[in-house]
This record gives sequence, C-alpha cells and structure tokens, in this order.
Amino acid sequence: FDFNPEVIRTLIPQSEFDVNAYAHKNYTYLSQLKDNAIINNVNEHLNEYISNVWLKLNSTDEDESYFIQLVNSTELEFSLKEQVVDKVNVRVQNIENISDSQNWDLLFLYLKVSPTWENIRAFSIASKGLKGAVLTCLNDTSYIHQLTQNTVPQKGSYEQLSSEIISLEKLPKEIYTKLIRCIPWKYKTMSTDLSKENVQMLIDNHLFDPSLDTYMFIKENYNGLHIDFLIQNFDEFQSKLLEMQFDKDDLKLVLSTPKIKNNQLQQIVNSINNDTIEEDDVVFSKLMEQVVQNKVVVNNDILADAMTSSAISQDARIKLFNSYHELIKDEVEDFLDQLGNPYNHLTDTSSHVTYVPNNDYEKRFIEILLKLGLISSFSEEDNRIKVNHKRS
Repeated sequence: FDFNPEVIRTLIPQSEFDVNAYAHKNYTYLSQLKDNAIINNVNEHLNEYISNVWLKLNSTDEDESYFIQLVNSTELEFSLKEQVVDKVNVRVQNIENISDSQNWDLLFLYLKVSPTWENIRAFSIASKGLKGAVLTCLNDTSYIHQLTQNTVPQKGSYEQLSSEIISLEKLPKEIYTKLIRCIPWKYKTMSTDLSKENVQMLIDNHLFDPSLDTYMFIKENYNGLHIDFLIQNFDEFQSKLLEMQFDKDDLKLVLSTPKIKNNQLQQIVNSINNDTIEEDDVVFSKLMEQVVQNKVVVNNDILADAMTSSAISQDARIKLFNSYHELIKDEVEDFLDQLGNPYNHLTDTSSHVTYVPNNDYEKRFIEILLKLGLISSFSEEDNRIKVNHKRS
C-alpha cells in the first residue's frame, strides 16, 4: 500500500481505531494492533514509513520500548533516525538498551537519555571519558537540575567518574558547582591540570580533605588558594599552624583576605617569628594597620621596631606610640627624628613653634609629649595644633 497517513488509517478496523493514539504515538499504536500485517509492512519499509507517515504526524509520545526499536533499527537511515530522536518527547531510561555507540551519541546530543548517574557513567566508560555528545547534557541547566537531585553512588566504580567530573573545564560555574556537590568523596590531591577557578570552587564546596598534605598540595600547585583552604578548615588546622611554616607571602595573603576572622588572624600571627613579620615592608605595614585597629596583638619587640620603622606610615606610628610609648621611653627623641617632618622639629630648642594637624590621635600624641617634658605647651587652633617648644 501507499505510505501516507490517510491510506494506513483506512486499513485499521473502526472498532480498534484511536484517533489520539494514531496521531501522537503512531508507531506504538500500529505495533499494538491485533493484526500484525500493518506493522510488518511498516517495518519492511521503515524509511518510507518514517518519511511519509510518521514525520507528517504529531507523533511525539511513543512508548519507550517502541522508540528504542526505532533507534536500534539497522534499516532506518541515520538522517531519518535523527529526526525521530529530535521530535519525540521520550527519554531512554537505560542507555545500555541502545545497541550502537553512534546511537548513544545521538540520544545524548538531543537530551533523550534519562538524567541518571548510571547513564552518565555508562557513556564515560564506553567513550573513555566525559567528552563528545554527553557534554551537551552536562551543559544543559534543566538536565543538570534533574541529574543532581541524587548524589553520585558511593561505589568504587563511580570514583573514576567523579574524577572526570572534577576535571571538566569551561562548564558554567552554576552547573559545575551543582555537579561537584554530588560527589561523596574528599580528596588530598588532584590533577594539577585543573584551572585555578575550578580549584577555588572545589575548596568552596569542601571537596578537599582538611589535612596538611592537602594544604601543601594546594600551596605548591595553586598558590594563593591554600589560604582560603586554611581559613575554611581553620578548626582542623589551628593546632598545626606551627607546622605550616608561614612565610612572608603567606602572611601577605592572610592580611589581604576579607574572609579571615580576628581570632584566626591572631593565631596565625602568633605562629610566625618576628623576622618573617618584618621581612617585607608591605606585610609589616599591613599588619601594623591591623594592630592599630585593635584586630590583632603583636609582641613588644615588634611594636618597638614598628614605631621606628620607615615602612610604617606616620599616622600608624603615632597611633602605636600613643598606646605603647612606654616601650621606647628612653628613645622618644630618636623616634621623633625618625618620624619625619614636622614632628622632628618638636624638640628643636633653636625654634619656638611647630604646627601639627588637629585630630584626636594627634592631640593625644602631643599630650603625651607634654607629659614626658619634651614640649613646653600647646593650644588648638581650628584644624591645627600649635606646639610651643622648650627653650634651651
């Protein structure tokens, strides 16, 4: 018979005819008729049937088993098979029911495989990795939402799949985050080929084992991220800070991160020797800013060194002096000389007056100098303080 929807319809007994099934799941419907003659003829001329009948109907709701028959058919031309796969609203529940790897690619490409870890794993094994058509699924937000409703099965055979997921690059951040959150294992080391962005997401989502070995792996291969890892797992590391042997670069990162809490910063500073703290001018200056803001405390030797260090700003040194001048009570005049203009003129007995800015900490500073007998008197004049020198 001629293959067109009208002719085939006339061959079906009126008592068996279902207009909805005929229109929306034609191949399934014809396969389930009591008389096999029609479906046998269809299967013998499958390409003609798909071209002239199936594709002209709105046959999107085929039963899975009959959809699988069409996909597995060796008679159906690939171009027609692709049109069928594209059109149906059916997903294959188990990809291993599909016979040919080319058909696997086709189904994954059109998102016609049920979003399960079993199917993703099967593809990975068959293709020796997560590549090719499966990446279409792994880049689809809706597919990923369904897939990640469950975690990766915690079986040895899935550990390789988890490693492959971790190694995926160029996925949208939201999708990559959802995928790695489904991984049930924690890792001490990983491939050093991972991008820094991915490693940051792995840290943020607790994929690393909180151990010293892991800390050193991240420090050696992704320098900078090890501090984020430390702060995230600080409870685990606080008893091991001395073993971490912080250097000036580590301290610079610690002082730069907004994630650290004051008590964490204090414990880290306590574990670092004075030479390391004072080795780098930028680090030393940043740390003293934290001291001035009462976020951290350092030992007296560091405080004394800071007050006479040109690496520290004038403002910070004055504020430190206001709180800790007793540490240099025998060296205050040297301190003023090193502090620079205009403060190095305050004890000059050959002149009479020096003006300094008028603010709370400058006023406190001048009051201390008066108490120490280093100046004669002072008075406030709007935005400046007039300091009267002692006479020779």
